[in-house]
Amino acid sequence: MKPRRKRALPGGYTLLEMIVVLVIMGLALGLAGTWMFSFIGTWRANVHRDTILGEIQHLPILAREAGRGFIVDALPAAASSAPQAPPRLRLPSGWSVRFDPPLRILANGACSSTHFVLGDGTRQWGASVDAPYCATVLDDNAATR
Repeated sequence: MKPRRKRALPGGYTLLEMIVVLVIMGLALGLAGTWMFSFIGTWRANVHRDTILGEIQHLPILAREAGRGFIVDALPAAASSAPQAPPRLRLPSGWSVRFDPPLRILANGACSSTHFVLGDGTRQWGASVDAPYCATVLDDNAATR
């Protein structure tokens, strides 16, 4: 007589083990997801900030092309037909720039030194414009909430 072979039980995971793994994965994704969305928001704000700084550095070129100087005290500037009204700059929605003292750009492209605050509604960055070439420099520890 031949001995009977025992059948091997099918391998697998229990329902409890699967639930524990899913809970751990959900917690990990929840923590990483909030960090990731915060990182994306900061990255997006930094891209907008750098674009605006580039636009400010571009103002002397606009003055030379127009053949006239202008004074900028805040952006977005109110519509004005005054001879020293600055050209329109493209600011993202909700962004603003305040110069103290106002930025003066001459017809030859030279500009005055000034300090300004750039903000998106939730954060603000301090920066300065260095004369005569309108080089923009962010202040150390510039971001504030």
